[in-house]
Amino acid sequence: MNYDYKEKKMTGDLANCNIENLARIECTIKPGTYWSNGKPISTDDILSTFNVLKNSDINPAISALLQGTEIEEKDGIIIFKNVVQDISFLSVLMQPIASKDILDNIGNKELFGKFNPVDGVYSGPYRVDTVSYDDSL
Repeated sequence: MNYDYKEKKMTGDLANCNIENLARIECTIKPGTYWSNGKPISTDDILSTFNVLKNSDINPAISALLQGTEIEEKDGIIIFKNVVQDISFLSVLMQPIASKDILDNIGNKELFGKFNPVDGVYSGPYRVDTVSYDDSL
């Protein structure tokens, strides 16, 4: 999801999500949503991404928000069931999604900050052409 400053509300980018009840958020992938390699983005991709975020220290703040959250798929709908209704949970839905194929084959070295962005597959209306690093930062 993204925050639309003009509309002053959260909007879906890859999925449409019903966020009226923070205890049960339901998201459906928008039709025609594909990876840069042409493969459709699936519910398995989304479940895998959130399970990695929940069960690792890649992003401790997101992991903490996901603790106690059940994430399941039912009839093509991703359901986030939360014990605590916390508005900050919406930041979880703003995280980038990774392909299940990549997540299933990536090692800890890549997972924890050394992921090669040139050869990866990404979601979104863009294509990565070049990547540069600035070690002076």
